[in-house]
Amino acid sequence: MTREKHSADHKTILHFIATIRESFPRAGYIYTNGGCYRFGLILKAAFPGARLFYDELAGHVYTKIGRLYYDIFGVQRVKPSRLRDLRNRYTTKFTCHRWKLQEKENV
Repeated sequence: MTREKHSADHKTILHFIATIRESFPRAGYIYTNGGCYRFGLILKAAFPGARLFYDELAGHVYTKIGRLYYDIFGVQRVKPSRLRDLRNRYTTKFTCHRWKLQEKENV
């Protein structure tokens, strides 16, 4: 991927996130207090290939698109070693900030 291509994709992603964040007054609050998984699903629908990761320490889901991690406030710096890939490996219970991740059976 060329730098120009990455830059254009990145700007598109940031514009998309800003549009959602500005779409209603409490979007930032909702998508960082239990709604981060659902926000990740929105990003995944808009940007095929996106992957969701859960940070148990922060109690937050980040969406990886390309090499960067995003949430409702844009690009986030995260420690990949703390993240768990949510791709078909875990079941979830409760809202994001209270999740207990359990391995699925028969994976």
